[in-house]
Amino acid sequence: MATRMRYTTAAGLSTEALDKEVENLLQEGFRLFGNPYAATRGEGVIFCQALVGEDSETMAEQIEHAQATERPTSVLPMEIPATGLER
Repeated sequence: MATRMRYTTAAGLSTEALDKEVENLLQEGFRLFGNPYAATRGEGVIFCQALVGEDSETMAEQIEHAQATERPTSVLPMEIPATGLER
């Protein structure tokens, strides 16, 4: 099953708010990516944490991918003239 990477950033106006947001994303299957950081936002500070997760393809996407990459399993032979095959 193929997977695609998903990236997101949790943010909060306090470390407590960031903790809650990160906890929710961890429960959704995301993993921490790098260290938390703080950025200025106007006169205040916003606390952030990058996260990464894997998003599995849906069954329809898997079928579409398989059909797009499928190679024929057998090739019917073309008619080859008998001339030149005699000894």
